[in-house]
Amino acid sequence: MAYQTFEMNFSTLENIKNFMNKEEINEAEEYLKENASKLVPTGEDKDPYIKAAKNTIRKLKMNNEEIEKEVQEKRLTAPRITQEMIDHVIKCEEYHVFPGSQLTVCCLTLLNGFTVTGESACASPENFNKELGEKIAYGKARDKIWALEGYLLKQKLYDENLEKYNNNEDLTK
Repeated sequence: MAYQTFEMNFSTLENIKNFMNKEEINEAEEYLKENASKLVPTGEDKDPYIKAAKNTIRKLKMNNEEIEKEVQEKRLTAPRITQEMIDHVIKCEEYHVFPGSQLTVCCLTLLNGFTVTGESACASPENFNKELGEKIAYGKARDKIWALEGYLLKQKLYDENLEKYNNNEDLTK
């Protein structure tokens, strides 16, 4: 039973890592420190469950702001999609929980009227939490926008190069 509790806690954290701020990540780390001995057999880092927990916390700490900072430090600033660009194209969000289920659907409407959806569901009704379901569904819907915006950017870059080619301009610029 302790192993199942541990597995549930950390798979849930993995699913919501993109929605956790630094304070929440620190709380999760504190929770781990305080409760690890209750959740898994003792054995420090030799225990694979403790290792997995520490890896999860490490991943959680690599948030979007830190990734953006690393991108800037490495000067990877060619045309690209940013978090702000994704947030900017979202016009509104709507949620629906289907009656008698633990299925939450998020529908994001983009500025141009296109919609993307994300879903979240849990196997056990006892684990259902409306707020958490909405966060996970929102994240999955938002993730779909990256591919759409990436395609648009790639098409724009292609069109610009095609125009340069058609005008006999230098394509290396």
